[in-house]
Amino acid sequence: MLWQDLRHALRRLVQDRSLSVMAAAALGLGIGANATVFAIVHAAFIRGLPFDEPGRIISVSSRDGDSGQTGGVSLRDFDDYRAAAASFSGLAAFTAGGTANLSDAGRPPERVNGSLVTPNTFRLLGQPVLLGRDFRPE
Repeated sequence: MLWQDLRHALRRLVQDRSLSVMAAAALGLGIGANATVFAIVHAAFIRGLPFDEPGRIISVSSRDGDSGQTGGVSLRDFDDYRAAAASFSGLAAFTAGGTANLSDAGRPPERVNGSLVTPNTFRLLGQPVLLGRDFRPE
């Protein structure tokens, strides 16, 4: 039964050119959409973080005892954690993104996204500085 259906479908595709074009377009769109979704899922979830040892990176947050909401850690708490941390190779802090306007003589300003980080962040993550020099502790 299946073979008869396949032969009939192939005959119809050969006889009717518009049906062939529509079938090819539907297959192309389906395959393209599938490849796009896979690329996004792979980049976001499967590939992992682009660091040397992503399994050794943790995130610390504070939690309100009354409401149960989580949030960032204050700078004073971070300094206390860093002073007391004996089982970590290092601690680094960052802010969630922000924007800045950069401009140069004769050029329009350009808005860029960035984050504030502690001076040891790139060394701790094992990432080289792409341009210029690394941050100094002061």
